[in-house]
Amino acid sequence: LHSQGGEIYWNYRGYEPPESRELATRLAAASSYRAVELSGSDAGYKDWFIQTFRKPGFTVELGIGKNPLPLADFEDMALETGLILGTILSNVK
Repeated sequence: LHSQGGEIYWNYRGYEPPESRELATRLAAASSYRAVELSGSDAGYKDWFIQTFRKPGFTVELGIGKNPLPLADFEDMALETGLILGTILSNVK
């Protein structure tokens, strides 16, 4: 989780499995965030995970505004995080 942007990054240079896009769309629907397909982005834990394990991986950019985000936003971000985690857990097989 990162604290800026209100976006969900889900891909890495074509290494992600086919179900990644659909799951990212479901995570976006569960939250107020937008699923974003990146190009030319490297060096994150998500990227390593996707390339190494060929499993869906995500970076969630919590909140919108200027950093540091105000503590008053914490409750909404915690709720959105819970909705995202609940969606992920409902897909565990």
